[in-house]
Amino acid sequence: MFRPGMNMQDFLKDGRERVKPEKNEWPFVIGGILVFFITLFLYVLKFNIFSQTIQGGKLIKISLLLGAMFGLFLAYVFSRNDVGMEKFRVYAAILFMSLLAFPLYAHLINYGSSSNNILQKEIVISENDSFIHTQLDVPESKVKPDGYYLHFELEGKPMYLRTDDPILSEQGPGTRTTLPIRNGNLGFSVIETKILINESKH
Repeated sequence: MFRPGMNMQDFLKDGRERVKPEKNEWPFVIGGILVFFITLFLYVLKFNIFSQTIQGGKLIKISLLLGAMFGLFLAYVFSRNDVGMEKFRVYAAILFMSLLAFPLYAHLINYGSSSNNILQKEIVISENDSFIHTQLDVPESKVKPDGYYLHFELEGKPMYLRTDDPILSEQGPGTRTTLPIRNGNLGFSVIETKILINESKH
């Protein structure tokens, strides 16, 4: 980013001299903005998918590493002719987008399987509760919960499942039951919450 002999003043000056993208760069700028807002929308819509993935934390770490590598490569390609602050901006923007997007899309790819090979695996429930996000001075008993948490142990490991609808709500701590689990596209098992929610409604 720094040329030989460049000081901080020159570094910042390079960035101020070129603020607007070139004409041939606008498609990439608009594309990046679209990807950013689509990713944010999907985070809101599909946030529960993170807790539905067994060993989801491991998948996040792997996807962040891949996102960083991909972002650095892409930033190098797009900033070969840039210097100073402009080069820094390209690296910062592309790295940010890569690190934001990779964990989400990795989970979506893993989840989007057409496999019907669903196994019932035994769990031990630790806690089953709801949560409410409200700033209103209203008794919680009169407010509909924003979501539900099921804390449980699977093969001796503590885990939790976040859903928008109640599941296994009649089961208390210490109860042994089963969860429908299938293999994901990337090898990380996925909890089939749709089956649990449908069973709870009947």
